Amino acid sequence: MCGQDRGPPEGWARTAVTLWHMRVLTGAVLDLCAVLVFVGIGRASHGEGDTAAGLGATAWPFLTGLVIGWVITRAWRRPTAIVPTGLGVWLATVAAGMILRAVSGQGIALTFVIVSLVFLGVTMLGWRAVATRLRPLGA
Repeated sequence: MCGQDRGPPEGWARTAVTLWHMRVLTGAVLDLCAVLVFVGIGRASHGEGDTAAGLGATAWPFLTGLVIGWVITRAWRRPTAIVPTGLGVWLATVAAGMILRAVSGQGIALTFVIVSLVFLGVTMLGWRAVATRLRPLGA
């Protein structure tokens, strides 16, 4: 009927929307996990405590960079794409993370930048490479 809200799409369109939401949510969670695992391993390897406050203090610059990367690349459009999404999110996460660490007095070192680039690159681009290989033909 004219002017009435018909609710969510039905059939295949509803399934497509649900799958898209799941891809976006999964992508965001996997990127978030990459950052949190990176921070957790780093803190553990330096003998720093595993308190939530300590984890948060170390993670916030990279989490902010992650959000910036998602916004700049509009990652929700193609969350599993290696280029440009994965590449942009990865580099934004590391770049903004390092800048925010430096301005907040947390300090950075060349080896830390290299380790960050390698670990976050392998994890953030890696899950996207796996997702690309697992995607069914025609999807």
